[in-house]
Amino acid sequence: MEMFRKLSNQFIRQLLSFSGAVTGIAILFISFFLFKEGAGLFKASSIEKGYVLVVNSANPVGKLSSHQIKEIFDAEITNWNAVGGKNQEIRIFRIDDIFNEYSNTEIGENYEHLPEKLAKVIQKNEGIIAFLPHQYAPINSPSLKELPTENISFSDYFLGKEYLPTATPAPLFGVLPLLFGTLLVSVMAIALALPLGLGVAIYMSELADERIRKFLKPVIELLAGIPSVVYG
Repeated sequence: MEMFRKLSNQFIRQLLSFSGAVTGIAILFISFFLFKEGAGLFKASSIEKGYVLVVNSANPVGKLSSHQIKEIFDAEITNWNAVGGKNQEIRIFRIDDIFNEYSNTEIGENYEHLPEKLAKVIQKNEGIIAFLPHQYAPINSPSLKELPTENISFSDYFLGKEYLPTATPAPLFGVLPLLFGTLLVSVMAIALALPLGLGVAIYMSELADERIRKFLKPVIELLAGIPSVVYG
């Protein structure tokens, strides 16, 4: 009987050690995978993958930041002079707008004439900015030019003041609002929980009888674990 108890204790210890090792290795692999995928964000273009921004070649603007692109397409910037261009109204053009200019027959059943028609529209409008799929963008036309886009930088991520990952055409990944929001919630939680926690501690140590103390102690310990789970 004693030998069986020793064997079962040894088996349980080995099983727990093995489970802990497997869990630790799994966490390491998950962390490595997540950091690897997250690092790819800084190699991504600041506009949506597979799309380009095209303007008339007469437009003097040569580059736009992701924040400027977002403000232009949100109609917060409506004149090119706000981004270093001419005093000219900005016309936003998306791929679907071509069907307001040309019929389906003119564009072609398989969109074979689409790049040509897009080029004509952009040539006629010096103040236009077109957000187009790369496969249809007439970027080889001499009267047009593609606006170069920068990759998402560390400063954009860590110091950016807007977090809009679904914004089109330029998603924003600034984490400052998330960090400040977390800190604000933490401060508010501390301000609320500190007096309550002190009151409960005084009650438990000075006023509560043994029966109530035995009941409340595990409940409070469980509640204490909630913040760590939420932050995790």
